[in-house]
Amino acid sequence: MEIPYRRSKLLVKIIPKGTLLFRFTKTPENDLRGVPIDNSTRCITPNFNVFFHPNPFIGYHMYKEYQKDIGTTVYIY
Repeated sequence: MEIPYRRSKLLVKIIPKGTLLFRFTKTPENDLRGVPIDNSTRCITPNFNVFFHPNPFIGYHMYKEYQKDIGTTVYIY
């Protein structure tokens, strides 16, 4: 499916309902509640990007050099 965006078209794939998605992160609560800000509240900006993968093992290969920053736990959504 194509969605118009500014002067181009974005290709979008709709995944089937019930598909498991995986995420490689140290802070899973930020994905759903937003990132903590100075006054002890949380904020989700309109362009807050969170990347999920349909394969649970791809994160180990894609983020190999960042593993000490993002941890080694894979979360399932």
